[in-house]
Amino acid sequence: MVASTALKPTGRRTYYKTSVKDETINSPSNLSSKGAYAPLDTFVRRHIGPDPSSTEQMLKALDPPVKSLDEFVEQVLPRDILSSKDLKIDAESEQSQEGFTESQLLERLKSIASENMIMRSYIGCGYAEQDYTPYQPEISQGRLESLLNFQTLVSDLTALPISNASLLDEPTAAAEAMTLSMNALPIARQKSKNKTFFPNGFDIKIEVGDVLADGGARLKALGNDLIGALVQYPDTEGGVEDFRGLADIIHAQGATFSVATDLLALTVLTPPGEFGADIAFGNAQRFGVPFGYGGPHAAFFAVSDKYKRKIPGRLIGYFEGQTRDKAMRLALQTREQHIRREKATSNVCTAQALLANMSAFYAVYHGPEGLKAIAERAIKGARFIQDGLKNLGFENEL
Repeated sequence: MVASTALKPTGRRTYYKTSVKDETINSPSNLSSKGAYAPLDTFVRRHIGPDPSSTEQMLKALDPPVKSLDEFVEQVLPRDILSSKDLKIDAESEQSQEGFTESQLLERLKSIASENMIMRSYIGCGYAEQDYTPYQPEISQGRLESLLNFQTLVSDLTALPISNASLLDEPTAAAEAMTLSMNALPIARQKSKNKTFFPNGFDIKIEVGDVLADGGARLKALGNDLIGALVQYPDTEGGVEDFRGLADIIHAQGATFSVATDLLALTVLTPPGEFGADIAFGNAQRFGVPFGYGGPHAAFFAVSDKYKRKIPGRLIGYFEGQTRDKAMRLALQTREQHIRREKATSNVCTAQALLANMSAFYAVYHGPEGLKAIAERAIKGARFIQDGLKNLGFENEL
């Protein structure tokens, strides 16, 4: 009997690496409604552009540093196209000696746009152009670069070196984690002879329970029948466990350790790769994607280096040609079914490229500190609600 174990940890041992200090979270100023729910970003800041302090910081980051925007423009633009004269948009603005008002500019733009010829296509037969898993590396360098940013984001937060360009959803990713766990076993340990797979077939027993309470004795009792263990980090109640000892037990039995996790939580928690996880996966919805009544949302999936040829889904990588020009392309395609057919280690044809791109740009926009601030705000909000419930007489543990 081959066993796949889903673990539900109990207890509440906070295990932070770079988290905010507890006294900061619980301070009265941060537990007020104003402090807990104050906006982290504003419409004005998002749309007006960099403020003077941000501009100064960006100019100092250049090599060599630049003192002003005028100096930067002079360094970047050729002198023969620079002009010290005022811009003259048209005769109207020249006569009035001032620029357009917002309403005047909108009318002018509408007038220009009205000259466009709109052509409609009748060839679609009901099909619309949508983001889909790209097979060809030349499909779009921009899309591939954005997906590479998504992979980099996931790798950084999970501390696992290899990440794919998204999967369909988190349940799919969980199933792929267990499938990878089976496929990673030596042939002698892949005992099932079934070639047609059904629920409750495949000779796999799924056990759900708490194995931390007994020091991992239940896992040790399975011996070589254990193919993999899956834990939630954090769990559905917000609990965070230290899984380092459990990872050692799982690896000692030749099994894989999978962690279902949350990217936003990983901005303040110890990443799975640092406590022994072989696989980390989850849902990237919290990075800028609406609820959408449950979807669609991009799943992420990251693995340690030893499983890079067994990871499901598309992988984006850099390629350098004979001319030394660099480009992005799909990497390790020999894993996939359009090449290896029935011997493929990746049979995933569907990703969530559009949603993954949304999450990637959300992360680029907010940056590491911005993402961490959002996570810390969520913690403060939870503490604020906990305090309010206690004041109302409710007993709760958080």
